[in-house]
Amino acid sequence: MSEFHINPNAVPVPPTVATTYVTDVNSPAVPAANILDVFGGNYELDNILGIQTDGSSGGNVLTIQLTNRLAGQVDTVDNATENLIVFPTVPPLSDGTYLLRFDISAFNHDDHGSGATFEVQGTITSNAGTITLNGTPTRIMVGDTTIFNVSLIDVQPGAGIISLRVTGVLGKLITWRGILTYVYSGV
Repeated sequence: MSEFHINPNAVPVPPTVATTYVTDVNSPAVPAANILDVFGGNYELDNILGIQTDGSSGGNVLTIQLTNRLAGQVDTVDNATENLIVFPTVPPLSDGTYLLRFDISAFNHDDHGSGATFEVQGTITSNAGTITLNGTPTRIMVGDTTIFNVSLIDVQPGAGIISLRVTGVLGKLITWRGILTYVYSGV
């Protein structure tokens, strides 16, 4: 038989915790009163790994960020055209090639249960501040083709931006949500 004794006069020993967390950017994150707030987030700038940690430059917030990623949401009324996602190119994008992939979900509020999803993929090239769309983006649509077959989704390199535009359907209120992820190769 074994015995276990508890000393009633013993002072509890606090657990050993890290006092500094080294991060990829804005390092370090430093807990305040042994508390470190950890959040998730998106970061639009390029990182080949697609993820990074941000330490809030000595604050007690650590953010785990998915990089090379932007998100957007917009409603269209009737057949209006709206920018769903805008990828700013000012200051100019680095010279190189960008593979853009948009994942989109659309919901028709007027015909409940009517919706569609889209994958749009395209390539742009940036050269000395000039953005060129290479070829025609591919589009895959799954969903209610009676409504969304007439919806227009296109990638437009404009003055200082690359935008994914969506066009609604006459007589319909549609909510669009999308995520852009990209892969960059260049200088």
